[in-house]
Amino acid sequence: MYFGLFETVWPYRSGQVKGTVINTEMNILLVTMSLGIGGVETHIAELAKELIKRGNNVCIAANEGIYSGTLRQAGAETLILPLDSRNPRAIIASYCGLKKYISDRKKHGHPIDIVHAHARIPCMICGRLYNKFRGEFHYVTTAHGVYSRLPGEKYFTNWGERSLAVSDDVKKYLVECYGVNPHNIKITVNGINTESFVPIRDDELRCNIEKKLGFSSDCRHRVMHVSRIDSASSEAAYQLIESVPELCKKFPDIEIVIIGDGTEYEMLKKRAEEMNNLMGYKSVFLLGARTDIAQLLACGDCFVGVSRAALEAMSCGLPVVLAGAQGFFGIFDESEESLNTAMRTNFCFRDMEGSSTDKLTKALIGIFEYDKDKLLSMGMHGRDIIGKYYSVSKMADDAEKMYASAMEV
Repeated sequence: MYFGLFETVWPYRSGQVKGTVINTEMNILLVTMSLGIGGVETHIAELAKELIKRGNNVCIAANEGIYSGTLRQAGAETLILPLDSRNPRAIIASYCGLKKYISDRKKHGHPIDIVHAHARIPCMICGRLYNKFRGEFHYVTTAHGVYSRLPGEKYFTNWGERSLAVSDDVKKYLVECYGVNPHNIKITVNGINTESFVPIRDDELRCNIEKKLGFSSDCRHRVMHVSRIDSASSEAAYQLIESVPELCKKFPDIEIVIIGDGTEYEMLKKRAEEMNNLMGYKSVFLLGARTDIAQLLACGDCFVGVSRAALEAMSCGLPVVLAGAQGFFGIFDESEESLNTAMRTNFCFRDMEGSSTDKLTKALIGIFEYDKDKLLSMGMHGRDIIGKYYSVSKMADDAEKMYASAMEV
């Protein structure tokens, strides 16, 4: 039973506010689907930790996941509800659990100031709660992507008093598909923790990780890939596996490392084993879901992927090939055009042609033909981009500005 199931640690604290936008602490309820591994989940975890650092009281409502313990250690409350399920019973349970929590907070003298929902199921539930409580809290949202819309969904999804969108095309999606007032939508970013995702030029660390995971210590053409392994986002992972024979002709030490889990994992594992048997050595490594991504990336020579995963790799100083289920861009170079194109869709390339094994193979051959200095320059340029445009601090600033705007209404 999920009804009323939540942690009863009440870490209400007073303290110096470190933010630049607000000057009083707020009670903020972040609502998302789950606290498992994923781009949205990481976004919310980093946002919550930064808001807490700035003196706010934060609770995250979501289904239990790998980030739950870390967030509690950081001072967040967790409200465990089945918000990742479309099952009507789960939706009712989530609604009732959130309603009770908000009422209890008010009863204890610590009313919620801001409810900040992420993803469509939370937006549907929180929109109804906002109407139920009749302005007792302010309600805002963040849209993280462009999704297919179910019939009638427009009438059940409430995107709040104010919204953040992670890119221009997501803002357009909110306006055109849901009729959201464009003046109430601001663009935000996927904030990357640049203190965790750092370039590591430590040969001993790399050697230790390689030994632990069974990588070849002689490999200097190791490709890293991080993604959900499900039907909607596993295409690049399959394409990377298929690229191995052609890549091996030019780079006999090629290794593909795929990190992630999902419904396609067993099928992908089967294909990886077939490729390893064909090549006569372990060329493809599937590591499953991991939380030590930053350390693993230290073992890579380049990265293939999109969105937050690509941004994390850039923060680690890796040169990247931008390719995923929604589109293909290729090598991210140091040109202004590359940056502008990538930022338009939050490094997802929804407005470009799809990826393919042939495109990926050519891009990887191209990137590995650069000399060491060129690769280092590309990697440092990528990290500079993260520091300038994609910091956790900027993401929290965007959220606080939205909260302040909603509270002025």
